[in-house]
Amino acid sequence: MRAEELYRKILNKRPDHSAALHMLGVLASETGRTEEATLLLAQSIELEPEVDTCLDLGRLLEQQCRLDAALACYRQAVDLDPQNRLPWERLAQFLDRMERYEDSSSAWAHRVRMEKEKPGRGADRPSEKDLLRFHWANSLALAGHPELARSQYRIVTSNAPAFVKGLFHLSVIETQLGNTGEAILILERLLAEDPSHAKGWNNLGILRQVFGGLDAAIPCYECALAQDPGNCQAVYNLAAAYQQTGRLEKALAMYERLCAMEIRIESALINYGNTLLAMNRAQEAISIFEQVMQVTGKEPAAGYNRGLARLVLGDLEGGFSGYEGRFDLPDFPKRQFAMPLWTDQDLAGRKILIWSEQGLGDTLQFIRFAAKFIGIGAEVIVECPRSLAGLLETAAGVSRVSIAGEPIATADYHIPILSLAHRFGTTLATIPSPGKYLAAANMTVGELEPGKLKVGLVWAGNPNHKNDRNRSMAASALAPLQGLRDVQFVSLQKDLPPAGVPPMTDVRHYMENFATTASLISQLDLVISVDTAMAHLAGALGKPVWLMLPHCPDWRWMLDRDDSPWYPTMRIFRQERANDWTSVVCSIAALLSSSGAGQLLIAGGQPISPYHPKNGS
Repeated sequence: MRAEELYRKILNKRPDHSAALHMLGVLASETGRTEEATLLLAQSIELEPEVDTCLDLGRLLEQQCRLDAALACYRQAVDLDPQNRLPWERLAQFLDRMERYEDSSSAWAHRVRMEKEKPGRGADRPSEKDLLRFHWANSLALAGHPELARSQYRIVTSNAPAFVKGLFHLSVIETQLGNTGEAILILERLLAEDPSHAKGWNNLGILRQVFGGLDAAIPCYECALAQDPGNCQAVYNLAAAYQQTGRLEKALAMYERLCAMEIRIESALINYGNTLLAMNRAQEAISIFEQVMQVTGKEPAAGYNRGLARLVLGDLEGGFSGYEGRFDLPDFPKRQFAMPLWTDQDLAGRKILIWSEQGLGDTLQFIRFAAKFIGIGAEVIVECPRSLAGLLETAAGVSRVSIAGEPIATADYHIPILSLAHRFGTTLATIPSPGKYLAAANMTVGELEPGKLKVGLVWAGNPNHKNDRNRSMAASALAPLQGLRDVQFVSLQKDLPPAGVPPMTDVRHYMENFATTASLISQLDLVISVDTAMAHLAGALGKPVWLMLPHCPDWRWMLDRDDSPWYPTMRIFRQERANDWTSVVCSIAALLSSSGAGQLLIAGGQPISPYHPKNGS
């Protein structure tokens, strides 16, 4: 206070004493008298502009969010003494804070040129000029000039090779420029210098995930969390990696940890729900999805996934309603048609185009709904892949078939085939065509041996399917079927050679399309398949089919039942534990080799009797 009294005495004698006004303004600012400080500093500048006074007023105006006035002060300081380094530095820093990176990079460039080159202070301690160059590079990067930024970062890290901040920023720029391999090398160099750099470990995990897959990324994410348990991005990345590699318990723990951190990332919550769903905890998953929907209003992925969870619980009406949200998902394929979507308009005397979507099995399962149009008086045109065309012509209600990829057939309305269940309000009790609804032409298969139970085998689906890692098995998993008497195994894998164990008959030359494959299957007694189109085909033909399912099944097979309301001739064999195909195949082998299995083979080579489920449907 004595200093303030002194300055006021000076001003009483000389009201135009700019230095006293300046220092009194500084004191007023330090004691929280912002308005008074602003007035005093402005008066000092008006009387005698000085660099320090302009900088002090600029800082004070910035604190008051008077940003244009603050910028004018910083620029005035630069103009007062263009050779003074401090005003340029303060101006560059202010422009960075304002996110005016194009301007700030120019100010930093000028400041760098003003600094003389001096030796660095060590491998991890850049020189003053290189520190300024680092700030310049940051502004260049944020201004959208990654190549220019990279050149400056490279100079900095060349002069100070252990400067961790420089290495980290350089790795980010190399990643942005698509130089992933170079970025990995830089991060490895950084982590050799500083193994505690959590962000470095997290970014290395992201890059290794691209190059080496999830198994290469997981240790990096784990290291990131070991160094910084509160790094929410690393928690999320590790949770997603665990989830995608089937380590569901660990994934669940990570998502719960993220929730405990009160981090509300919508995609993380949806993945949390999907993890619960993959653990067959569908009701809990629904609760998570509904939390997201309450917060966001209408989040397409949450509503869609809630629909899947309802379907797996057997709530077809609610589930198919939610499943309509698939077209709102950003990565879901969409199509445009000249004709309107059918949403229950009168179809008497009209044409409707039903078009295939997603997998071949989906089309085989849902073509049954074409029969519902018979009583409506509509002409049904089905658009499907060429491989399905001949077979779908045999479905009740189908007037003609159009090939996907060719000119779209003329119709009054269109509808995607999987939307039919929702449009008809389908429930478990109203699934149409509970028996055979597709037909096969007669075929003579000379390779089949009379007097044996003829069993078709399918152990793998399309390797490009997003869930193929779970739904398909290695051919070696079929080994328990080896040595069964009076059974002839037939490979129904069109694109794979027959497995050697058990021995299989190669009939791929009959499988030109689904119509010929249907004729082949009609000559068999039983089809044993993983969750592929072949299982749907056998069920649609009314053929006995034993379905081998992963621990977490697709929605259509629901939970905890060994039958299917979609296919009365189907029996389901489920994994008791994830990835445990051995117990599934052993159960099938035991049933085929049991004393009762002999009754499966009926004299004269007639089909075996359908399996009657324990639980009903």
